[in-house]
Amino acid sequence: MKNKSIQIQEKYHKDLQKLSENLGQSYGKLVEKMILYFKRTGIDPDDLKNESPSHKIQQLDKRLVSFLKVQERDILKPLRQETYEYYQNHEKTLEGAKSHITKNIAQVDQNSKIRTNSVLKELAKQRQALIAICEHLDPKNKKGLITTFQNIFKNAN
Repeated sequence: MKNKSIQIQEKYHKDLQKLSENLGQSYGKLVEKMILYFKRTGIDPDDLKNESPSHKIQQLDKRLVSFLKVQERDILKPLRQETYEYYQNHEKTLEGAKSHITKNIAQVDQNSKIRTNSVLKELAKQRQALIAICEHLDPKNKKGLITTFQNIFKNAN
């Protein structure tokens, strides 16, 4: 490697010397790393407005936070509200269905009682008719027909 000399003002030479001591590197290595840094980052050393990378990261962080807040406001909160409203509507629908089912069960239960009573009345009529037929066929119960039917009806209860 061939050594080259560069001319810089005295005050910048002192700054280079301090940087070299603080970082523990020779002037040459430090200048090489500065050149690589400017190449990689694309930072223009003449642009004195150039902000530090940490400042740029802070700006980016603020932009990211702003973006997330806008997403939350425009997408997440409305989505949460829609979900909550859907849940409320679903709950109302379920309550309505439960109420409807309860009414239907009560109606079915009432109808079952009515049908059961109707069937029992009909059975009572049929028993009376059978006993009347038995009395007509065996008026004095000589054959025991009336007693037999009455015993059958007693055992059925």
